[in-house]
Amino acid sequence: MSTDITPYKVAIPDAELQDLKRRLENVRWPDRETCRGWDQGMPLDYARQLASYWASDYSWRKFESKLNSWPQFITTIDDIDIHFIHVRSPREDALPIIISHGWPGSAVEFHKVIDELA
Repeated sequence: MSTDITPYKVAIPDAELQDLKRRLENVRWPDRETCRGWDQGMPLDYARQLASYWASDYSWRKFESKLNSWPQFITTIDDIDIHFIHVRSPREDALPIIISHGWPGSAVEFHKVIDELA
């Protein structure tokens, strides 16, 4: 059993991003919901707007760069690969803090507070 901690960088291949864009542009949309609002889940118009934004306006590479601005690592605990971000405070007297997400989830949930907490 290895206890190595290995540096990690997010690097989604261009082909995967192009495939996602193609799939977003070719969604087979369901019929419109029979009632207004969110009673039957996400409204079709909202889902269409979101898919359009992801396909044409969202910059994954910009967000990927933000993620990679923090030191990231992978290690194995009980045969499970664990990804973590380790940001040290510049303060000598700083107390360590661990923030963990639930399932499903990811460290992305904390991207807006990582720098503030460090």
